[in-house]
Amino acid sequence: MLNAEDLYESQHWRELDLRDKIDSRLQSSLTLVTAIIGALSFLLTNVDIGHTHGLADYLFFTLLAITFALLFLSGFYFFRSSVGSLFHRNTYKTLPVSTELDRYKRGWDATIARSPQAAQAQGITSADELKKLLIENYLARQETNAKINDERAKNISNINLLVVVEALLTAAAFSIFYLGGLNKADLPKTQDIKITAPIDIRSMPSTQQNQCFFWFPPTEYLHGSRTSKGHSK
Repeated sequence: MLNAEDLYESQHWRELDLRDKIDSRLQSSLTLVTAIIGALSFLLTNVDIGHTHGLADYLFFTLLAITFALLFLSGFYFFRSSVGSLFHRNTYKTLPVSTELDRYKRGWDATIARSPQAAQAQGITSADELKKLLIENYLARQETNAKINDERAKNISNINLLVVVEALLTAAAFSIFYLGGLNKADLPKTQDIKITAPIDIRSMPSTQQNQCFFWFPPTEYLHGSRTSKGHSK
């Protein structure tokens, strides 16, 4: 069976182990929030703002506004869970270092040495006083650390609830984005052709006589008179 000192010690280290687990949960929540921010950035980058789409525009930007407001609230809870408030930080308390404990024990040794009979009559020993000090530290620090862990766990639960709502709103925004024709990549694009130099039609090749705009008949058909290539006079 555990004695009081062992029980208080186990409770103290239990709260410190919970601190590490809460830090791990906080990192997981931060990863999900970052993924949602990336999805919203994609939507804002590719949304068509040059045309009006009626109700789709209203629903899309309303969902985005609500999601960003919830993200801001998630950031508030994240700050409270990781750092604390502006006036009260999440500072865990640990046991005194060995040098402090040794100094405390030597102080009692000196006190008992000055009046050993009185100390013996009251049953005071330096080892017992050191044990009392450890138990007092276990109780005080375990209580403080437990309050911090409880508050941090509540904030993380709020973050996880907000992340679920934000994910649903982002999924709805994606549906409106694609089904409502808000994706500017799907819109028909007009191409402007810019001529930087005049086109020389005379230099265009022609394989047939009728395909050339400036085709001239051979010399034998000039002025309506046909001359033979072998008899030129």
